[in-house]
Amino acid sequence: MKDTLLNKYFVRPIFWDYTIGLVLVGALYYSTSKGFVQQPKKDFLLSMLSDISNIGFTVTSLLLTILTILITFKSSSTSSKKRKRLFDLFFSSKLYHETASHFKNSLFSLLILSTMGYMIKFLLHEKHLTAIYLFSFFAITILIMTILRSAIQLTLVMKLQKESDQSEKLKD
Repeated sequence: MKDTLLNKYFVRPIFWDYTIGLVLVGALYYSTSKGFVQQPKKDFLLSMLSDISNIGFTVTSLLLTILTILITFKSSSTSSKKRKRLFDLFFSSKLYHETASHFKNSLFSLLILSTMGYMIKFLLHEKHLTAIYLFSFFAITILIMTILRSAIQLTLVMKLQKESDQSEKLKD
């Protein structure tokens, strides 16, 4: 298998998400300090921070649900013969453990990020609006990267399913 950029990313996705997020925050800070980008007003920033945290908690709940379903299906995959083969194929593949690991790590990352969002809103004084602005941008970046990574992971599972269906057709 080729050592593609995506494969390198999936070896340490949280590290790359946070690195990319910090680089983008640095670029935003530079752009804001040079006057290329204007920082929003206080009310908008606080509202946005709440929205980002809520979205983070929602995505965390969704990932927890998906992870729970995956684990439950693995422990009870005794349905129809064809479905059992597909589940067994997925559950015995490296992809199952990678998927579960990525979802678990994403879940923790988003939970921490969302909690931090609310803590920042509660604890930071008005004079720290720039920190709220930068954190909000960082959090949006992490949310987008996490959702994209989850979609890519689910696409890989669907590809495994498609390959299984094609090999099943060849047998028939």
